[in-house]
Amino acid sequence: GEHTLLQRGPSYAVSLIHSIVVTGRGVMHLYHLWNASNFDKLLIPGKDLVNSYRTAHLRVTATNTMFLSYLIYDLFHIVMQFPKLGGVDTIMHHLLFALCSVINGTYG
Repeated sequence: GEHTLLQRGPSYAVSLIHSIVVTGRGVMHLYHLWNASNFDKLLIPGKDLVNSYRTAHLRVTATNTMFLSYLIYDLFHIVMQFPKLGGVDTIMHHLLFALCSVINGTYG
């Protein structure tokens, strides 16, 4: 009810704002990397390559950092409020997405 919304409203607001920002940036990344080859989509080009997709990849890296930071923040919040904000399934969901984010951030 109203009491729950007052207690958890700030967390919901942070989640909503984060999802809008990261989704918007993700759409922007799709646009900027749309014409890149599959190989170019996988690796961050070196600084010496002309007309590379390096800038687009560095923006993806920044978005990935935002995403991972939020996941860690939210996971901490879920654990501290356990089980009010979610159960073991929610914790596993966050841990698996964090793992995917780390793999994305360290590959290439």
